[in-house]
Amino acid sequence: MLITYCLLILGIASLIIWIYQAIILPSVRQRVRFELFCLRDRTRRLVIEGKLREKHAAFRNLHGALNTLIKAVPAFDYSLVLAMQTSDAEILKRRAEFGRIIEDSIPEIREIYQKALTVMTIMLIFNSLFWFTLKLVSAIPIAIPQGIFMLCNIAFNGIKSRVVPAFELREDDLDAVMLSAYSVRP
Repeated sequence: MLITYCLLILGIASLIIWIYQAIILPSVRQRVRFELFCLRDRTRRLVIEGKLREKHAAFRNLHGALNTLIKAVPAFDYSLVLAMQTSDAEILKRRAEFGRIIEDSIPEIREIYQKALTVMTIMLIFNSLFWFTLKLVSAIPIAIPQGIFMLCNIAFNGIKSRVVPAFELREDDLDAVMLSAYSVRP
């Protein structure tokens, strides 16, 4: 009898995972890609309207980052974000320069950057849902007395801070990180 219940639970869990992976997740990924395309188009519109030059560093960096992130949407999970954490001095220097360029730019660029950060944070959560579910379930006994909303807000902002390095990677750096994060190691 116990084996029957275990098999039933495993069957239901497998069905739920399949529905999530085959139906829900591809839809979320497509929506995120569309949102990133819209943000990229808003960035281009700034050039068209004359608010920013095409050769301006903020435009080039943000436009390039959005293109890279559009490509990375399917693989943008927690293991990739952890693989992006580096101590390479050159990459850290480029990250700092990218942040400075965005902060010194016009408000529309900063707004697009913040929106893209939020979109990619949501993508990170959806692509790593089972990992985050495990973390959330383990935190529930602590969260109930302290307020679930506050914990979720803190968690979202913590996750969002992990997404920032993705914007500062060039496409070839991202390819190298993706290769190292997903390659089979002996």
